[in-house]
Amino acid sequence: MKERHRRKLEALRNRVLIYALADSGARISEILRLTADDVSGARLNRQGICAVEVRGKGRGRYGRLVTLRFTRPTLSAMREYLKLRADPGANALFVSHARTRPKSRGQPLSANAAWRIVQAAAISLGLSHIHPHDFRHWRATQMLSQGVALDQVQRFLNHRSIRTTQLYAKTAERQVDEAGARTSPFAG
Repeated sequence: MKERHRRKLEALRNRVLIYALADSGARISEILRLTADDVSGARLNRQGICAVEVRGKGRGRYGRLVTLRFTRPTLSAMREYLKLRADPGANALFVSHARTRPKSRGQPLSANAAWRIVQAAAISLGLSHIHPHDFRHWRATQMLSQGVALDQVQRFLNHRSIRTTQLYAKTAERQVDEAGARTSPFAG
């Protein structure tokens, strides 16, 4: 029974990790800084988004504060995971449930462990060469292809400079061509 529960916890944690990466477009270091308190205190706004502040890019406590945004499905999955986990002592949202290393159970998940979770999920879907940061690239490109303004994508991804965000805009060249064809005075 304990092993089945551990496997269920692991599966839920892994699903939440993938949801969080895809939904927020955050860096893996930012996602791994989420705490159980962040999730329990999160509230959805009128647009259906919950905003959580964590320390962003930078070392340790010196990273700047950034805002991560999640939708209801991700927040619900996080809460479901925490409810099943039921370990009030562990504050990190993402913790180890290692079968082979019992001493690491309940300890914060490392970036390498998160990377392996993403790799395993990709392989199970028949994909290869997927990294946690690829979700960030995908989210930016997805937002730009939906017509979201560049400065809004910049704020969503917590980029300091719009020039960084512009790098993602180059990957959406097909949408630029489609927009040009659609709005041409000779389209008809």
